[in-house]
Parts: sequence; structure tokens; C-alpha cells
Amino acid sequence: RDTRGCYMDKIEACQQAIAFGDSYELCLTTQITTSPHDGGDNTVCPLCAFIRLRQRNPTNYSAFMYLPTIGYVACGSPERFCKVAEGCVEMKPIKGTRPRGQDPAEDESLVADLATSPKDFAENLMVVDLVRNDLNTVCETGSVHCPKLMKVESYQNYHQLVSTVCGRLPIEEGYHASPVAALKALFPAGSMTGAPKVRACQILDSLESGPRGIYSGAIGYVAPLNGSADFAVVIRTIVFNGSTITTGCGGAIVAGSNTKDEWDEVLVKARPQLWSLTGHHVMLTTEVGVKTVIHPKVSCMTHLRLFETMLLKCGTIEFLDYHAQRFAA
Repeated sequence: RDTRGCYMDKIEACQQAIAFGDSYELCLTTQITTSPHDGGDNTVCPLCAFIRLRQRNPTNYSAFMYLPTIGYVACGSPERFCKVAEGCVEMKPIKGTRPRGQDPAEDESLVADLATSPKDFAENLMVVDLVRNDLNTVCETGSVHCPKLMKVESYQNYHQLVSTVCGRLPIEEGYHASPVAALKALFPAGSMTGAPKVRACQILDSLESGPRGIYSGAIGYVAPLNGSADFAVVIRTIVFNGSTITTGCGGAIVAGSNTKDEWDEVLVKARPQLWSLTGHHVMLTTEVGVKTVIHPKVSCMTHLRLFETMLLKCGTIEFLDYHAQRFAA
């Protein structure tokens, strides 16, 4: 959606809003859009792209789904939005990213740089403060705490600065409060908006070129029987919507942000998704855009594995014949 120059102008607009006191952190994003076709008969297979994304970007929170109003969604998110288990709420906001190094020495240097960066420290701390405030609206008084503050987590393609914030839902009529009510109060993820949240969303809506769609939202589940839930922030995600493929990327802007560094962070975050679409590294320089290169001979079925669950009742597998037919198909 944005050229390099346009995105940098928006970074400066964010910093101007911060200087005026409208916000103190803004998560500015853009989207890279391409075609699922290469001009011939070849088309990107969403499932193949998801499997390559899992290979290139193995993370804790992955999802592949088809949503009628959106299309296919291939998500490889490293960030937990919100987990609820036995009345305990856990959020793990991410702010601060570095690429992996070319060798162990460079990798260690990048980890040290991330862990000691005043700018990343400020970004992360602001989001932690926002998350703490959000949790205090739904959790028992005095239960919100931060057991892990700014720990570096390393993934295949990048290092991330992660904090963990927890709280306990109140008891209502003998049961913990509904996780759905907690999700409503906590949404959207503070790491994808900025702070203060409402004003940040207003500023970003005026700056970004279009709606984010499912990007920066949340994917997960709610288990009504035991009141548990687990949701990831929709980042490092590819959306296949008919004639277009999009992936969102961005970063937090604070008063001390460097425009070039913020642009470079956008490219780092986009690389795994672009690789999963093309099968090779894609160079992005002045434009946010990419020509998709299709490799029709690369089959996703080579890496596909099927897990089947069966009900064992009194020593007998229920509907065994149907399971056998499914495997045969």
C-alpha cells in the first residue's frame, strides 16, 4: 500500500502526533499486496504457502482456515494475545524485533542490542503499562502482575522482546467471570494499536491507507465447558482473498524512532511470508510490493501429515470403518 517514502512520511506524522501529546506510542502498519497468479496458468496454493510458512517461520501459534467473507488465512503468529485457564488471564505482548545474525557472533550481538535498546525498552514498557490497565478492568483488584518483563525470545528468522502480564478473573456466582467478557474488554491487542488505545486507533485510522482486515486481530478458541480460551495476535499472516494476496506488517512508533530503522523492521517482518509465497528470498527496497514467483513443481503434500482422533469406548473404537475410509481417501 505504501512506498518507502510514503511510509516514512507516516512515521513522521506519528511522531508529530506524539509531540503534540495525542499519543505516546503508535503501531503503524501497512500491507503488501500481490496477485495469486504469475501471468500464466500457475497459482499460489494457500495450503502450500502455509506449510512453507510453518517451515520458514515455526512459531507457537499457527492457524490455517477458510473464512467465507475473507478467504484463506495462513497464520504463523509468535504472539499470544490472551490465554484464560482456571480463571487466570495471561497476555504476552511483543515489542522489539531484530533479524537473526549471519553467524553466532553476529546473532549474539543482535540479541544484546535488542535487550539493551532504550527505544525498544520504551516501546515494550508502554505496551505493558497499557495491557496492565486493560487487565485491571476485568481482573480482581491487586491480582495483575508482570512475572516476565522484556525477555528476548528467538525464532528462526528474528529475535523478539516479549513481556508476560497476568491477572485473575473475579468469582461470580461460584464461577470465574466469562472469558468472552474478558476478551471483549481486552480487544484489540494493545501491541497493535498504541497508547492511549482509543486515541491511537483514531490517529492510525487517519494515517493508514485502508482497513487492516483480519490482520492485527485475533485467532483462537473458547472452550465453554471449562471457561478456557487462547488467542493469538494475527501477525506474520497471509490472506488469500480471491484475486489478491496480502500480508500486513508494521511496528511501534515512539518519539525516538528512526524512520529508516522502522522501515527495515517492516521488511524483516515481511520476509517469512514472502518466502512462503515464492520459495526464495524477495528483495523489497523502495516499493512495498512483490511479483509472486510460482514454483508449480513444489508440492505441499510432501510435507503434509494427518492426525486422526478416535473415541475409544469400552475397548472399542467408535466408527472405526468411517475412520478407515477417511484414511483411504
